[in-house]
Amino acid sequence: MLIVTPRLPMSTPAVFAAYAGGARPATSGLAASERLVAELQACLSGAMLLARAEELAAANDLLPAALQVAPALAIFRAALGRIVGRPVGQSGSGPTAWVLYPSLATARKAARFVRLGIRDGSLPSIGGGEPFVAVSTILSGESHIDRAGAHNGGRTLSKGR
Repeated sequence: MLIVTPRLPMSTPAVFAAYAGGARPATSGLAASERLVAELQACLSGAMLLARAEELAAANDLLPAALQVAPALAIFRAALGRIVGRPVGQSGSGPTAWVLYPSLATARKAARFVRLGIRDGSLPSIGGGEPFVAVSTILSGESHIDRAGAHNGGRTLSKGR
């Protein structure tokens, strides 16, 4: 996956207040989230996860609230989507965006395009500087060890650049 975080401070309480005030999606992402949890517990394959990227990218109920709190985030996300040509999800209350890829190599290639977009201005810098760009792999299986060296039952998220 590709992870892109604009240097835009976001107040989680402000996003939740906007959500409580009515900044919500037309339909809840709860069903998609519950389905994903069940599928992950049943060992959802990477190919199946990738096939559901668009649904998952739209499943964050806090996105409308985050966009209300930080309207510039909408421009940033649209530009990121144009650069990568894939569904762009939001992590939590924002502003971090994620994009799923079939391999680490394709995510790294996308990261290069994003960095080029930062340099040429096609990905706007919002907030205080250039966005943080990273590539990560989601690993599965019981034998994986996280970066700290502790066994975590196969739920490792290891970051690479």
